[in-house]
Amino acid sequence: MPYAGKRWGVIGSGASGVQITEALAWAGCDVTQFIRRAQWVHIRDNPYTNWRERVKLRLPGGYQREQRRLWQMINAGDAWRLYPGAQREAMEREYRSYLGCIEDPELKQKLTPDYNLGCTRIPKSDRNYYEAVQLPNAHIVKGHIARIDPDGVVMADGMRIALDVLVYATGFDPHAYMRPMDVTGLNGATIDEVWRELIYSYGGIALPGFPNFFMLYGPFAPVNNVPVPLGLDQEIGCVMKLIAEARTRSAAVAPTARATEKFLARLDAAFPGTVWVGGCKNWYTSDQPNPVLWPFPQSEHKAFFDQVPIEDFEFIPTAQAD
Repeated sequence: MPYAGKRWGVIGSGASGVQITEALAWAGCDVTQFIRRAQWVHIRDNPYTNWRERVKLRLPGGYQREQRRLWQMINAGDAWRLYPGAQREAMEREYRSYLGCIEDPELKQKLTPDYNLGCTRIPKSDRNYYEAVQLPNAHIVKGHIARIDPDGVVMADGMRIALDVLVYATGFDPHAYMRPMDVTGLNGATIDEVWRELIYSYGGIALPGFPNFFMLYGPFAPVNNVPVPLGLDQEIGCVMKLIAEARTRSAAVAPTARATEKFLARLDAAFPGTVWVGGCKNWYTSDQPNPVLWPFPQSEHKAFFDQVPIEDFEFIPTAQAD
């Protein structure tokens, strides 16, 4: 469908909602974004890489050196998420400064969050979302949607917005993980049953009572403070060691309940003071007692998976695990 000349609506203020709205606005489309609450938005540059920098990346080891540099920078730069202090205060000042380009006081109020920076996942914009939504063809509607009908959207206060196209950028169920796939462990227990009241795991990779069942970036994975490729590399390395040990023993492998409880207790002690707790609603927590995140720095993620004690796992003869 050609997007020019259409009246577009975008429901959602997360990453997808922000990026779709700004793209449509800069393309000259009439676009209305429906939001229930304001988000902190990271306005970031997409810098040009000159020929000298590109040559450096092609030299032996050049890519690996640049990758290490970027990961170290991310590790140091994201400490504010974990610990209160001057760095966190400076980050909030920086994010508030992005709002300074909004000239209309009413629009600025609509787009100013009323909760601490980092409590929700931060959308990233490389085309300046705040400038895009000030274009005459862009509109922000804040509030609750009462209904959607063939002609557009009706808000709870009765306001009607006529639309031709409506985009749902409303997110997903982050705590479903591999579900609705059925996974059955020992004694017929299913994932749905063991996670009915509390979502948990050992290190985000395994569950007690589910031999030879491994996850990547499961519950308590570092989706916010460790680069995903790096985190996956560390998790995969640990899983491969466990599989090799299980093969040596001709057994199936699963974490012990005691080791899993110890891991969860360590998390409980670490979450106070992080940006993810403190009263704001986010998908990290939903109805769980803690955010299902990794509340430690990048270096501790590597140390954890490099040094997982073999005693934290039970090896079950294959006949018993069937």
